[in-house]
Amino acid sequence: MQATTAPGSSAGAFVDKTDLTPGTKVTATDLNAWQAELLHLITEAGLTPDGGDLEQIRKAVQALAKIVKVDAATEADHAAAADDATNSTYATSNLVAGGIGSHAFCANIALTTLNFGDTISGSSLKPIGFDVSQANYYVLGSALTGTWRCLGCTTLAKSTTLFVRIS
Repeated sequence: MQATTAPGSSAGAFVDKTDLTPGTKVTATDLNAWQAELLHLITEAGLTPDGGDLEQIRKAVQALAKIVKVDAATEADHAAAADDATNSTYATSNLVAGGIGSHAFCANIALTTLNFGDTISGSSLKPIGFDVSQANYYVLGSALTGTWRCLGCTTLAKSTTLFVRIS
């Protein structure tokens, strides 16, 4: 998604109509971009778009948040598997946010399509957060470091999915 460039906008933001300004003209380009982003979020969560369900975004965000939740047993299984390949001390005691083996829900800020299993440089990823009350996500902070494996897919510029750091 990109900021609006519609007639009457200012610095990518919509402007209200007043006595002194005509305000921003809402364009099909803006509306179609929002619709595409929201439909992508809904379908990535495994839901079917439904015009009668006004809670689809909330449900999608909740479903996607559950995907990234890793319980202690699963984490222990990953650490045990890592012990065979590398160093279990690192895998169990040094796993930190952004470290090798960590997971992050990120926006793909590169203009690329990723499929499950593809790798990407952390410089093309930014962590995201969700604002369920606004049915929206927001990009947090700086790009990541290292190499990350896609655990979903991204088909639009800046689309989001789950990634795991592999180096």
